[in-house]
Amino acid sequence: MKTVALFTLVLLHWNLAVAQVEEKIAVIDSIPIHFTFATNKVIDLTEITKRLDSLSHQPYDSVKINAYTDTVGSSLYNIPLGEKRLAKGLELFIPTFNTTAQLNQENLHETRINNHADVHDSLFRRVDIIAYKKQLNIEFGKPYPLQINFDGNQ
Repeated sequence: MKTVALFTLVLLHWNLAVAQVEEKIAVIDSIPIHFTFATNKVIDLTEITKRLDSLSHQPYDSVKINAYTDTVGSSLYNIPLGEKRLAKGLELFIPTFNTTAQLNQENLHETRINNHADVHDSLFRRVDIIAYKKQLNIEFGKPYPLQINFDGNQ
């Protein structure tokens, strides 16, 4: 019996030794939530709710939620506005959250270069919910170290 178990371990080690296993992180979904100017009022709430429900049925390992503001207004105004938008994004997302996943959140209010609105400033009135999944990338023909410890004299 011990010989069969040892032979199986050697065979398993030989098969895995020819494969290189690497873990990669892939984005499985990205949901932008857009807000009206200077508020945390969601634009197209129905569509966002559908997308979040769809995400709840997908397997994911981690989620990152980023809040943004435009360059209109001062940092003193936009930092709290970004926090309000982040809270709104969390409020919408938490009911669909997979509790085994890791959740990261950040208020990425825009750096102030000047107070003039850019043509694309409206794109920064949003919160992004980005779901990630770990994926194994196996490359055959490359060595893969196994960490197997045996009891003494076994």
